[in-house]
Amino acid sequence: YQMNLGIREAKGEYIGIVETDDYVDPDMFEILYQRAVSLNADMVKGVLYDVYGLSDGKEKEIYVDYIPERYLTDVAFSPDEQPDVHDWDGNIWNGIYKRDFLINKKIYFQETPGASYQDIAFQQMVLNEADKVSFMHAHFYHYRKVRPGASTWNPKCVRYIYDAYRGLLEDPRIKDHHKKYIYMRLSTAFLYEFRKALCMCGYNIENMECPEAISWYRDEIKRAIHDGFFRFSDLSEWNQKDVVSFFADMESYITCWKERAEALYDWLTKLKKEIGNRKLIVFGTGQYGQMLIRFLMRNAIWVECLVDNQKGNNNTQYFGMKILSAVDSTRQGNDYFYLIANKKSWAQIQTQL
Repeated sequence: YQMNLGIREAKGEYIGIVETDDYVDPDMFEILYQRAVSLNADMVKGVLYDVYGLSDGKEKEIYVDYIPERYLTDVAFSPDEQPDVHDWDGNIWNGIYKRDFLINKKIYFQETPGASYQDIAFQQMVLNEADKVSFMHAHFYHYRKVRPGASTWNPKCVRYIYDAYRGLLEDPRIKDHHKKYIYMRLSTAFLYEFRKALCMCGYNIENMECPEAISWYRDEIKRAIHDGFFRFSDLSEWNQKDVVSFFADMESYITCWKERAEALYDWLTKLKKEIGNRKLIVFGTGQYGQMLIRFLMRNAIWVECLVDNQKGNNNTQYFGMKILSAVDSTRQGNDYFYLIANKKSWAQIQTQL
């Protein structure tokens, strides 16, 4: 309600949104506005930092470069011509929106109970209706992650995402050629919230908030497949396996994720004990390294720096952290614990260290 009130009462050409626990760089809106005016764009966005609060009160920021490189240009494009933008752009607060566009297209936030996840339908409708959007490779927005009490860590998260997508997909304005990518995002986003809810209800689905959301999700995805809007093969290999396994046998899916979660947090407990008071270095900045760094940050474990054997990466920044060579990292002292994030070459790396 308050967000919609702000849109209606605002007097400026463009509207920006900052969540109450986040903060932005002082020049963010000036730079975005200059780009928006020069292109007469309905929406302009930058990229962002994820800010992780650690157990000792420190904060760690990492760059989030989620925008595909081919869209980071000086020109605007039409989502009608590039509807895949629905699948990767889901944030509302790292950009600005033309106010007249929002008013004329009647784009507002869903006023559903809980005041959570309403950004989903808002952003998807912006992309559905916009003529011109633009993205910049500039980090302005500082987004706090895993804050205690955040709506994303709420047992009602399945209800929230159900309300958001149901309201969106019931809107007759959604264009058919946009639906494929909206369903792609729904298929994985729902299961992400479902797994979180499973964890919070002890993996007993009978204790889960809003069980009707599960049957709705299954029916909606099946309907999308039947109507030709979506195929499992549209997803990445990992996401395809995850979604297909859920539809094949939900009970086995739940059991599998329970076992994974238990094993993962057993490992995490042992890791914390083994690190002790030493400083942590992650060796490897490839796919495994990226996943590991995010996992450690989400669990409030401080990463001191990164190491990589690729010479071109040495002394560069990655996730906001300096990348050292193996030799330079050992010159930092002996009070370090190395975590190797390399599936194929971990034994050689261990020998090297």
